[in-house]
Amino acid sequence: MLNMFDVERKLEIFIKTENREAENKGRAKGKHENATAVAKDMLKDGFSIDMVAKYSKLSVDEVSALANGKTLQLV
Repeated sequence: MLNMFDVERKLEIFIKTENREAENKGRAKGKHENATAVAKDMLKDGFSIDMVAKYSKLSVDEVSALANGKTLQLV
């Protein structure tokens, strides 16, 4: 049987884990948004889709979508 201390400890661990996962997702989203902004600028300056994909670390499909005025959702 769990005592109150055990329940509180498990809840604390759960909350820390959830917070860490949310922070990691936020960082990943921020990096993706930055890469997208850089890619858009590169496309405006006339860089090829392959070159933009190489240096932005976005996929060729993502860069192609940006070049066509569309955006792909980060999964």
